[in-house]
Amino acid sequence: MKKVCISIIAGLALTGQAAAGYNDFFNQGYVGLSYAALEQDDRFFGEDRLETGELLIRLVGNINEYFSSELRVGATVDDNKDTLADDQTEAEFRHNYLASGFLRLGYPLFANFTPYVAAGYTWGEERLEAEGASTSRSTFDDWSFAAGIDIDLGERLGLNIEATEYYNIGSVALRGPSAGLYWRF
Repeated sequence: MKKVCISIIAGLALTGQAAAGYNDFFNQGYVGLSYAALEQDDRFFGEDRLETGELLIRLVGNINEYFSSELRVGATVDDNKDTLADDQTEAEFRHNYLASGFLRLGYPLFANFTPYVAAGYTWGEERLEAEGASTSRSTFDDWSFAAGIDIDLGERLGLNIEATEYYNIGSVALRGPSAGLYWRF
């Protein structure tokens, strides 16, 4: 939890510093809300993959025209419910939280279209809860990578589309696409 708090404070400091120092349109920050359809290698239900739906809040502060810092936090809103592989017990898998800090490199192609790549670090906690059994919780942290597009729909409102790999630990990788809206401040 200490790592999550440190990353949140660092992300807010970078975002606040970046947004305060610049007044033109490209150098403002924004806050966004995204839905991510994440999949990972199934370790519990006996299938190839399991999927969850995550709701993410994103805070981005542009450092200059090309670089920006991003802090995102989220949790599962669409659990994976299924029968465990070893018996007939119903179980539910979810992420209690995800927290990521990214440094993004983007190039504005037009006034409203900015593709980018990002690298950062993610911390999180996942939970497997089975009927009549104890709840299993585990934490993870790993390097994260993303590629996406910001599309400005107006002076303040925009659309974000992204593909992200949040972690790749051993034989398990958490990755998937996301889409959301953002509001420039």
